[in-house]
Amino acid sequence: MPAQQPLTALIHNLVATTLRTGGATADIPRRQLLRPDDQWYFPRFPELTRILPLTDLDTAFEAFISAHLTAFDDTVRFGAWINTADQTCYLDLITHAATAAQAAALARRYGRAAGRPVVAIYNPLRDLTTYL
Repeated sequence: MPAQQPLTALIHNLVATTLRTGGATADIPRRQLLRPDDQWYFPRFPELTRILPLTDLDTAFEAFISAHLTAFDDTVRFGAWINTADQTCYLDLITHAATAAQAAALARRYGRAAGRPVVAIYNPLRDLTTYL
């Protein structure tokens, strides 16, 4: 297992990757930037989603991650993506499912419980968004 990078280094890598590729996912407890995989991602806690301008993202990512540090585990990861239509950055506590059908069902359930619907699920390996 590779050595953990400090949280500040991970945040810097997350911001750089998000700005370069349009999004990034990280396993915060392991301090690892994750490569795209064939899973379907969606907000686990949609009520905690933050939508921010593309300014001072290092500070915004650090504040968001620090505020939710105890929520991250093997099933809850950090996700960021840029909405190119309005040039904003979305920060989420995300989870995943193996299939689009499983992800859609869970996303709808989590959205109902939070009082804020999840509008889409995303597969980073396939670069495929499915709107709910």
